[in-house]
Amino acid sequence: MATTTRKATAPKAPKIEEAMLAHYEAIADTSNEGMYAIGLEAGTIDHMLDASPLAYATKCKEIAGACLYGARGTQAQIIKGIEGAGFSKASAKQAVVRFGHVGRILIAQPTLDALAVRTFVNNNTVAEIERAINTGDLTKPKAKPKAKPDAKSEAKRGVAKASTKDITLRAQVIATTQANAKCITMSKVPTAIPVEELKMLIVSLEATLKAAQGMLAVANPAKEGKVAA
Repeated sequence: MATTTRKATAPKAPKIEEAMLAHYEAIADTSNEGMYAIGLEAGTIDHMLDASPLAYATKCKEIAGACLYGARGTQAQIIKGIEGAGFSKASAKQAVVRFGHVGRILIAQPTLDALAVRTFVNNNTVAEIERAINTGDLTKPKAKPKAKPDAKSEAKRGVAKASTKDITLRAQVIATTQANAKCITMSKVPTAIPVEELKMLIVSLEATLKAAQGMLAVANPAKEGKVAA
């Protein structure tokens, strides 16, 4: 009788939401005062993390669970507690999110080092944090190197085109000439000639003419060649 073999698969970890709920339910005091105390402890430990990585991990897990399953206003109380540890209001709001991310990763991947997780969360995007929750991998994926064009592709491209600076300047001169002509046309429309506007146009044209004549006086003559119409 033929037998079939199956690839060994790693046991599935419990759903992170269930684990977060368990951590929240394990909190002895879930009142506003209790949530404030958790925020205060987390903020205090964050300033001296090297001495208390285990306590930091515990508070982050509690914050992750409390923010998801706590009563309305729970997160606000935690933020107030973090503020009490010396954080500004803005930084406390950022910190509660950061603590929650650390807690989620440590709940999903309990073997990871709390200090390493904290560093990872501080330096990565939400997408990378979600990946770490699912995989436990705290290394940032290397960016794929851009493929170098082969010789055939370079040959097909041919010689690079010449600079379009002169063409662009010519186009600008044409556009300016057309705009000036339009200004004169528009001045004929009203019953009363717009004296002030025409004076502004004259001043502008005189300044442009003076600058162009100055440049022409010191310019090197262009090589003779056929000028495109």
